[in-house]
Amino acid sequence: MILPKFDYQAPESISEVCSLLAQAGGRAAIMAGGTDLIVQMKQQTLVPELVVSLKRLPELEGLSYCQTKGLKIGSMVSLQKLSTSAVVKDNFPVLAETASLVGAMQHQFMGTVGGNLCLNTRCWYYNQPAGWRRSLTPCHKLGGNTCYAIKGAHKCYAVYSADVGGVFFALEASIIVTSSSQEHRVVSMEEFFSGDPVKPTNLRKDEFITEIIIPPQKPGFARYYKLRPRAAIDFPQIGVALVAFPENKEYRVVFNAVDGRPLRFKDLEAMLSQEGLSESLVAHFTTKAVSRVKPVANVSGLPAYRRKMAEELLRKAFAEMGVVS
Repeated sequence: MILPKFDYQAPESISEVCSLLAQAGGRAAIMAGGTDLIVQMKQQTLVPELVVSLKRLPELEGLSYCQTKGLKIGSMVSLQKLSTSAVVKDNFPVLAETASLVGAMQHQFMGTVGGNLCLNTRCWYYNQPAGWRRSLTPCHKLGGNTCYAIKGAHKCYAVYSADVGGVFFALEASIIVTSSSQEHRVVSMEEFFSGDPVKPTNLRKDEFITEIIIPPQKPGFARYYKLRPRAAIDFPQIGVALVAFPENKEYRVVFNAVDGRPLRFKDLEAMLSQEGLSESLVAHFTTKAVSRVKPVANVSGLPAYRRKMAEELLRKAFAEMGVVS
């Protein structure tokens, strides 16, 4: 696979990035580490006319913590830096642990926090070389009217598989995006993800992520569990995050890699805060939550197996928290 032709710019200011994006009118792509973008371009699932690199913007590499404002992470912070930072390990160790699970070591040195957050949704029938896809009619994600994962489906079922994004969702992070008007917009995780696998984020054509902010909080328990075929490189078959504040009776559960966005069921979480947490209550919550998790045959692992493992990983999370024996 070879790269298609494209223009390349590496601006030295945020305002210049915004200007280039505005001028391109949706025909440009942002390149951070390039670990996902370059593969997409070689597969021709994404063929931008212009690639705008952020490598000359050191102001996007900041990483700091404040007790009143929380953890601030520049969008160009590498996953390796996130996984080894003392600031992150001291305040949000779950985030450091999750970053260490992304891809292989080489991916972590190249890949960035912003890039992982904006990871495109995935499907076996979509993430194939262009020559292979030409033998089939276009799927929904490529502008067609066919779904190969579910015969006869009238929409796309590609899944969001970014590990760090799922944990950000559980930690209720906010995202700072900058546009060509120089507006700095604060976007919640619920607002950031569209839920549409064809266009998984609500970023406008002239916007890009500059910073991620996690509010100050001290979870009593926080873990992310990742199921994948191999212990390195692979995207998750299923991901489960549990962030718990037992003193406040607050519990957040996020499922990853089963939908076009991370899944969190706040109405079910309320069950856990209404009374004392018990093994029977956790079992009831787990059954209810997993019943809404409906993986399809679009990534590795049979759907029934992935759904069962979603249940097992959630039970493991509560067991490690000391609720389930």
